[in-house]
Amino acid sequence: MGRIGDNHAAKLHRRKVLAFTDGRQEAAFFAWYLENSYSSLIGRNLIQRCVHQMADLAPEGLSIAEIADQLAREIREHGIVDATAGSIHTATLALAHVYREFLTHEQRLSLEGVGLLKWDMLRPPSFVVPEVFLQPPWSLSEEQAWELVRVLLNTARSDRAVELQMHKGIRLSWDDLRLRGNQLALRLDEPKGNKLERSWSGRRTRRVAILKRLLEMRSPSAPLEETAVFTLRSIWERIGQHDSSVRDTERILSGSGEAKRLNPNWWRALPIRPEHTVWVCTVCGQIQSFEALGHCLNFRCGGALRAVQAHDLEPNHYRELYLEIVPAAIRVEEHTAQIDKDRARELQDDFKHGRIQVLSCSTTFELGVDLGDLDTILLRNVPPESFNYAQRVGRSGRRGVPGLAVTYCKRSPHDVYHFQDPERILQGKIQPPALTITNLKILTRHATATVLSKYFRSHPSEFGSVKRFFGDLGTPRVVENVRRFIDEHKADITRELKDIMPKETWQMLGLLDGTWDREIAGPESQLRYGEMELSGDYRAVADLEIRAQKAKDYNTAKWAVDRARTIEDEDVLSFLSRKAIIPKYGFPVDVVELDIHRKSDDESAGVVLQRDLSIAISEFAPTSEVIANKRVWKSHGLKKVAGYAWERVCYSRCIRHALFQEYRAGEAPPTEKCCTRMMHGEYIVPKFGFIKKRGMALIPQRRPSRVFSSRPYFVSSADSDIQTIDMPSNEPLTRITHATPGYMVVLCEGRRGRGFYICPECGTGSDRLLRTHKTALDEPCRGRFEEGLALGHKFVTDVVKVTLLHHNLGPEDPTWFAYSVGYALSAAAASVLSVPLTDLSATIAYARGGTVPPIVLYDNVPGGAGLVARLEHQDVFLQVLRAAYERVSGDCCGEETSCYACLRTYGNQFAHEHLKRGPVRRYIGELLDRWR
Repeated sequence: MGRIGDNHAAKLHRRKVLAFTDGRQEAAFFAWYLENSYSSLIGRNLIQRCVHQMADLAPEGLSIAEIADQLAREIREHGIVDATAGSIHTATLALAHVYREFLTHEQRLSLEGVGLLKWDMLRPPSFVVPEVFLQPPWSLSEEQAWELVRVLLNTARSDRAVELQMHKGIRLSWDDLRLRGNQLALRLDEPKGNKLERSWSGRRTRRVAILKRLLEMRSPSAPLEETAVFTLRSIWERIGQHDSSVRDTERILSGSGEAKRLNPNWWRALPIRPEHTVWVCTVCGQIQSFEALGHCLNFRCGGALRAVQAHDLEPNHYRELYLEIVPAAIRVEEHTAQIDKDRARELQDDFKHGRIQVLSCSTTFELGVDLGDLDTILLRNVPPESFNYAQRVGRSGRRGVPGLAVTYCKRSPHDVYHFQDPERILQGKIQPPALTITNLKILTRHATATVLSKYFRSHPSEFGSVKRFFGDLGTPRVVENVRRFIDEHKADITRELKDIMPKETWQMLGLLDGTWDREIAGPESQLRYGEMELSGDYRAVADLEIRAQKAKDYNTAKWAVDRARTIEDEDVLSFLSRKAIIPKYGFPVDVVELDIHRKSDDESAGVVLQRDLSIAISEFAPTSEVIANKRVWKSHGLKKVAGYAWERVCYSRCIRHALFQEYRAGEAPPTEKCCTRMMHGEYIVPKFGFIKKRGMALIPQRRPSRVFSSRPYFVSSADSDIQTIDMPSNEPLTRITHATPGYMVVLCEGRRGRGFYICPECGTGSDRLLRTHKTALDEPCRGRFEEGLALGHKFVTDVVKVTLLHHNLGPEDPTWFAYSVGYALSAAAASVLSVPLTDLSATIAYARGGTVPPIVLYDNVPGGAGLVARLEHQDVFLQVLRAAYERVSGDCCGEETSCYACLRTYGNQFAHEHLKRGPVRRYIGELLDRWR
């Protein structure tokens, strides 16, 4: 879709919408979806206008080329493209719109599906219908026989077996149409292993089903399937006879050989006016253009058709939209942490000045942004807390005109909870923020930033690009240089760091014994890992260029040169923050990247795909898809860095009893066993993240599905001596441990726990065994896959254990009861502490003897955030119990089940069928009754 011109931007003054979504993927998808949907709306609006305006000039209907010619004029007149757009570009856009409508998979939303337009086929003068239709068991008239032939040929549209006919020198590929699925072809018999061909007369085809249904109504005693197949073969034969005697452009089916495609030149678009008759199915309700002997043509429907005048059709939202006058196109863009700072700044400026009409953002626009005359806010989910809501709606209405804020509530626990009582989010109390400043990894990044700022002041020539800082990217020496600089100025830097860092963190950072430099420029420092990865990337593309030049593959060689230049020219501060060497927005902890081979001259420019490792192992897992900047980026596998081997850990686990144990390869597994359902596996820690395969990103066709999920496991507490608190103290009902560091492991075990196939040579990954594979640089690899490998991340965070001292379970399973209570408590704690639901999480610990296992509540941030520590206070924990009771006391679902409004989330899918709201409500209710 072209960008709206300056004149149209002036017309759309004040028509700007800022759409908030708590989630980068949702915000990114919405930007593509809204612009794509609106483009389809405009195309259909203008196509129906063209067909209705020109209908009197062509009583037999308008061809695709004729509609495209008129549509190109309409597109330019309505400013759908820039005023600078050439005639070929405009004509290509118009032709693509018409073909998309002709081949649409959205039948109910199409102009034909809402009763505004009819696609019909002209009868070739020399075509004779097969005799089979004129004889028993069909016994049709000539007119009925021809209509049935048209109906059967029409199915080639939904089969995507249509030839794209160009005109006036326009070149249009199938990919330009952005349809779901590849272009196919038809052949008479079943194709032999060719996935791009479909059978015309196969016994399981839609065409055979249609003929069997129609024949059953007319002559039920006839052999249905045999007659249907024979009829289709007769039509194919008759079409072949016709096509062999006419010019190529007059054929009914195009193509040489056995594979054929429908020739769209015979098809015409006719307007459906209010007084015209259409046919509506009495079962599925779909509007159909063909009477088809009075029977619905939808696959497996079987309903009858009734004639209806168009003006008597039921009201239809999309029909009304297609009939309205649409002023111009809209430009919708994404503004999230997936977009780099330079691109984000450009988008912000375009939105402020009206060159972007809708900006889909995450939390990036909550604070510190003046958006001028913005007056409309769309919240696509309920914000985490009241202050988020106040900040978001406060972006509008700042120029003396009232602002409008619309909040859409999804069926998530958080949204449903606030939908039932909107005052909680509209006028809720805002808790003072609770911060922890003792996270070692974040402190180390601040210390690194301090050291590097002094280094750059001493070496100004090295500041700027990555090339200037690292020098020879094949063999960089930055870590050595920084280490030497620290040694020369260690006393001064130590004093400066002590002035910056809280005194209680000095020992942890190594400021007291002088070992602080190891985390900044040591062999295991983040700077060292960043240097290794950078060098590996650069050498890989340099070697690729040499191999491509020798093979005379100049396109690949040019790609390698451009990629190397992009690596060299990256801003050094951008690189350092991207690799989590210095702090960045949001303070992610164990951050990794999906490497998309960024280049400055394609769609990857401005896109940075990063996640915390605990999230990345599922969202970036091999074969997963991520949407950003209106493109789909598919993970090819785990990123390999020369000289570094992935950390691999063996484990045993039992889902039934929440037992989780780790051990190194070659060691004997732990002897602790709980039941026969124990399973053993191995997980890889993808330290350097994930990587996409070289090549263009995909254009979205749908919302990328979240294929893989992860699951947390409690390993052990880091401290051996843990104090406990009984609550209430006079009659202990629960026992809570003091917040203490604990080891957590998050695992992604692939589809149904089967793990992934990973090539240890190149990192290529898949959820199924591949016979052959290529590296991320699209070169053949001879490595052999290892199967059944999980992806994992182990981290230390603050945990508290909650032990339920008094309970009367009855028939309830102790493990799943503990899970149910744990998820209620974690959601309630997030509400009481005024933090996003994702900042807290719950699991359970192993307990021997079939008792109720302890519930483990933990900060969902490696290193901890000081959240669960606040639950040690009795008054806070009591508030959490009350909030948990309120959450499970509604009528959202049955008491012996659960839903997304009470206990279920995306992250606890493994437990959905076992989570029960009723037992939790009864238990917490009894607990509160006895709490005095």
